[in-house]
Amino acid sequence: MAGTIVVDRIESDASYASNINVASQITFSNTVNFGITSVIPVAGFYSPSTNNVAFTTASTERMRINASGNLQINNLGLGATTPSTSGTGITFPATASASSDANTLDDYEEGSWTPTLGGNTTYSVQEGKYTRIGNFVYAVGIVVVTTLGTGSTTTLSGLPFTSAVQSNRFPGSIAFYSSIAVSIVTMYCFTNNNSVTVQFGTVASSQSGTDDTRAIFGNSAHVQFSICYRV
Repeated sequence: MAGTIVVDRIESDASYASNINVASQITFSNTVNFGITSVIPVAGFYSPSTNNVAFTTASTERMRINASGNLQINNLGLGATTPSTSGTGITFPATASASSDANTLDDYEEGSWTPTLGGNTTYSVQEGKYTRIGNFVYAVGIVVVTTLGTGSTTTLSGLPFTSAVQSNRFPGSIAFYSSIAVSIVTMYCFTNNNSVTVQFGTVASSQSGTDDTRAIFGNSAHVQFSICYRV
């Protein structure tokens, strides 16, 4: 049939099994009550158990509202994003669609990055991982230099996102270091604003303060670090 059907009430009856095919719409002025059934529609909704409503496509349940009013769904793609077919979760767009609402999570991403000193430096280990949640990025990295060559002695580049513009720098932490090019008391790292680099600084035994320019990377230098910054 085609057109509009105005219905006051429809109740299921277990003694009947049939289909109603509508080309346009059905408007209900009151309620629709579903009987429990194990028959899964090709595409539609049904009641698989008491006080549960399930939605289907391709004869497979995709979403359910349970008796407690909770929504159960396997995967969710935001915007025009196609949901992941691997595991269960929420898929965000590859390029964030930024929201001005302070209470809206508009981005999530996990991935790898390659910390580099530039030049012709060679490495035995050169690894990085990151997680972005909203406008913050948490990145970790490990470099073990084989030969420094013409690479930087203070700065690693390659962070996955450019840091935000602000007056102060973003601090990081050092988990481990060995075989660095200078004798020091301690070492620290940070990311400057509007940057994709991690800069390393030191405090030497003869210093009363920090030094961001002292050469630390050389042949065989090994550094493990993390950095958290806003984008």
